[in-house]
Amino acid sequence: KSSATAKLSSVNVKHVLEGASQPTVFQIIDAPALLTLPDWDRVVGAVVMGNTWQFKGWKWNAPVDIFANIAGFYLQYDDVATEPTVQQWNVRRINVSRSKRHLDATAVLEFWHHLGEFMKQRQRQ
Repeated sequence: KSSATAKLSSVNVKHVLEGASQPTVFQIIDAPALLTLPDWDRVVGAVVMGNTWQFKGWKWNAPVDIFANIAGFYLQYDDVATEPTVQQWNVRRINVSRSKRHLDATAVLEFWHHLGEFMKQRQRQ
């Protein structure tokens, strides 16, 4: 325990979105309750677990409002049924195979493609 490192509060990821020439820096956080009101204007996506309690302290109260404002992603194994609550949300369900791990790259591409399309649509508004 003494040699363990502390959990990072955020991680930055650089990615070049489709059609862009420069990379975009995404800040990934695990504690949305710490976001200020201006910070919420920069939020473009969330990976959800399927539980409504995970949205406690968010700018928007209901999942319907959340996914009207940001892109939602739900990762699941391809041999498992989608949670009933998640089926009601406007989230992109991304399947991951337990045994065909070479398909992980396809799931990653699907994530970035959907996030990029969401961001383009948001810019037009």
